[in-house]
Amino acid sequence: MTAKILQQGCPEKAVDAPREIRYTFDDEMRKNLLENRTVLLTGEIGLTMAKDIVKELLYVSQRNTRPIKVILNSVGGEVYAGLLIYDTIRDLVGQGIQIEVEARGLAASMGAVILQAGSKCTASTATRFLIHEVSTWDWAKVSEMEEKVLEVRKVNDMLRDIIAVRSGHPKEEIDRLWTKKDVWFSAEEAKQFGLIDEVV
Repeated sequence: MTAKILQQGCPEKAVDAPREIRYTFDDEMRKNLLENRTVLLTGEIGLTMAKDIVKELLYVSQRNTRPIKVILNSVGGEVYAGLLIYDTIRDLVGQGIQIEVEARGLAASMGAVILQAGSKCTASTATRFLIHEVSTWDWAKVSEMEEKVLEVRKVNDMLRDIIAVRSGHPKEEIDRLWTKKDVWFSAEEAKQFGLIDEVV
């Protein structure tokens, strides 16, 4: 979870095909997924990706009120972009739409926070989870940095509260757990901790 960008990206393997063929295949696959009320959330979280995911969630939710599945594999990324996705899922859940967020492979950083938005949170057996304090970088004057540190602390507390509420752990326990270190979980450990409801 970062205030700007978490540099944990995993390089994607390019498909050996002309770009127009790749795009046609990707578009067709995404169309089929949406028809089956499945949204694919993969990669580093940024504003462009977040806007695309929100559009897909809203599109699917407006067709009918049947359950939606979000398949998540993410290294994390920008906090504010991630909160756009988180808030949209929570809003739809609040409207009575069942949304299962299923982690596959990796739910790290902001990805682990987004996972908490679902009415049901699940994960495949091989999934790894990472939670940690918000991290950031910036160049600024001392007075400006003091203001930004206050904002980062507020954001950190907000993300901590999301995890605390869902998992049932006290806020102070989350603070002690992730202060100054990354915390990794297996799928079964994530279930025991309360990050997910079920291993599938």
